[in-house]
Amino acid sequence: MRAGQLSSVIQVEKPEVVSDDFGANSLQWVNHIPKTRAKVTYSSGSRANENNEIIFVYEVIFTVRIYHKITERMRILWEGRKYRILSMEEDKERQQKIIKTELINE
Repeated sequence: MRAGQLSSVIQVEKPEVVSDDFGANSLQWVNHIPKTRAKVTYSSGSRANENNEIIFVYEVIFTVRIYHKITERMRILWEGRKYRILSMEEDKERQQKIIKTELINE
């Protein structure tokens, strides 16, 4: 992996189940990797109409170093936007992890 290509800073969050005083469970996102470098590649984008609302669907590919413990249940924050992980691929020869994501519509 060429370190010069890791030009963007991303944050990785993982879900954690928290129970309140009454025993109700809720999902809370906590920092797993507060700051790491990644190569960001734009994959595709489109506009969709769901429930009479126009939404923008973007797919972005993040490439990080292989030693990061990232799973499909986590999400990535980049430039103020949240991305859901769709798939991951490890390239052991180049010591990199390729993560395909889509923009979370909130």
